[in-house]
Amino acid sequence: MKFAAILALAVSALAFLSCNQSTPSGNDSAEKVVLNNIMTRVSIRQYTDQKLDDATLNKILRAGMAAPSAMDMRPWNFIVVDDPAIKKAITDNIGPATAAERAPQVIVVCADMSKTLDGDARNYWVQDCAACMENMLLAAHSMRLGAVYMGAYPQMSRVKFLSELLGTPDHIVPMAMMAVGYPAETVAIKDKYDESLIHTNKW
Repeated sequence: MKFAAILALAVSALAFLSCNQSTPSGNDSAEKVVLNNIMTRVSIRQYTDQKLDDATLNKILRAGMAAPSAMDMRPWNFIVVDDPAIKKAITDNIGPATAAERAPQVIVVCADMSKTLDGDARNYWVQDCAACMENMLLAAHSMRLGAVYMGAYPQMSRVKFLSELLGTPDHIVPMAMMAVGYPAETVAIKDKYDESLIHTNKW
C-alpha cells in the first residue's frame, strides 16, 4: 500500500509539472519573442488620430510598474495627458518634444521624492523611473504601438515648466514623457551593437 501511495503521488507531481512547465520551442520561444521586441523597438514620432483605450493604457502602465526599483521603493507616479492644449504647450515649450502634440496620449513619468532612499542613495529614483519608462516603451512596441521617450529631468527648466503645467505637488518631480499612439510612419531598425564597448573584468 505504501508503494502504491508513493507511486500515485509521483504520478500526480509529474502531471502537475508537465501542466505548469512552459517549454518554449521554435519561433514561439520566450527568448526569441523578448529579444525580437527589444531589438526592433524604434522611436516613433508620427501617429494616427486613434486614441488608446483604457485597457491598452492600463497594460502599458502595469508594465511600467513592474520595473525594478532600489529597495523596492517604487517612486513612480503617472500623468496621462490627452488634452490637446496641454500637449501643444509641451511641444511649444520643450523643443525636442514635438511628438507630444501629434500623439493621442502622452504619459508623464514622475518621481515621488517622499519615496526615495537617504543620503547618496537618494538619486536612485532616476534609475528607477528610467527602468519604468523602458518597460513601457517595450510594452507599447509589443502591442504594435509607436512611442518615443522625451526627457525632462535633469534639465530643471523643463521640470519646472511641466510641474507648473501639470500642477504637481512640491514632492513630485516630472522625470520624462512618453508620447504613444498608433504609428503613422515606418522607421528603420538600427543595429546598435558595438563590440568595442565591451570590457572584461577591467577596462
